[in-house]
Amino acid sequence: KLSNEVISQTDKIVFVAHYGRDTDRFRTFYNVAKDNDRKLVISPKTAHLLSGLIQDKRLVLPDPMKDESILVYYKRKKTGRFREEDYYVWEREFMEKMVNHEFVHKHQSEIIMDLDFYQFAELIDIRPTPDSHFIHSMSEPYSEEDIEETVMHNWLNHFKIKFHQLHASGHMNRRQLTNLINYI
Repeated sequence: KLSNEVISQTDKIVFVAHYGRDTDRFRTFYNVAKDNDRKLVISPKTAHLLSGLIQDKRLVLPDPMKDESILVYYKRKKTGRFREEDYYVWEREFMEKMVNHEFVHKHQSEIIMDLDFYQFAELIDIRPTPDSHFIHSMSEPYSEEDIEETVMHNWLNHFKIKFHQLHASGHMNRRQLTNLINYI
């Protein structure tokens, strides 16, 4: 519900981060994308995972090759171009659904894009419009000194992207755990 509120109220690109193997979280963003007439842009790795999991009918997942709401993001590799031979064999399977940074930049208002920590450098080429959004749908880190969180916020601040934390792990942080122990 909260992710739909963020996405339905903006005409900017929305980036989302969630655990790659969390099919429930994937399905949530997929449905929100469809409900808001947007395309969900995923990595070849996610497309590969989905293509293997669609056989399990209990999971109710879309086929990345057949679903018009799903596009697959390819970053430049070796040559700086988008040549098939630059990609692994398993990545090539999804190239007919390929979009790149230029496509994403031109269609920002039509896209929700999976963006994990290791893809943040793609923001340089994508050039998101200021005041775009980033939904962090992962558990909070246990440590206040978490380097990945600091780096993530540096990237988001640099590109003036609004941060939304929309997931709770159900775990207590250190202060809450200490308070509970003291209370008991």
